[in-house]
Amino acid sequence: MNGCRQYHAGEIIERLKSRLPRDAFCLVGITMEDLYPRDTWNFVYGLARSNTGVFSFCRYLEGADREEVIFRSVKVMTHEIAHMFGLKHCIYYQCALNGSMHAGEAFSRPAHLCPVCLLKLHRCLGFNIVERYQLLADICDKVPAEGFVRERDWYRTRIQAITARS
Repeated sequence: MNGCRQYHAGEIIERLKSRLPRDAFCLVGITMEDLYPRDTWNFVYGLARSNTGVFSFCRYLEGADREEVIFRSVKVMTHEIAHMFGLKHCIYYQCALNGSMHAGEAFSRPAHLCPVCLLKLHRCLGFNIVERYQLLADICDKVPAEGFVRERDWYRTRIQAITARS
């Protein structure tokens, strides 16, 4: 796999746990090396346990330009950090928290949370959903990659739908 070495994701997470700052909610390790979660699995894109996680760029580099690698990585990081907030894999809608067993599944899922997972995160953190969507749309505006443009448009559509009801 692109000459990447492979490391046990769980062992990396165990090492990171002791490095979590006292004032931090979570810690995410990022690597260019391939990851696997157990001997019976070939690889994982990322893994999170409690408030510590790790993800790899290794399998995202094949056949992708820089912006697409960044977009794919944002989706995995969103997925893993959501796990750190206690959310499980989503089975309800297309969602950043859908599980994936191969690149096609991982690359096709959106970067945003579905309504069910958004509500779970909202109940956990108590943020303003419209403000959150506006901030995310603004961030997506800064990267001209196709994936970020689609996400920006999705956030703006949601903002319009929510504010139209107010």
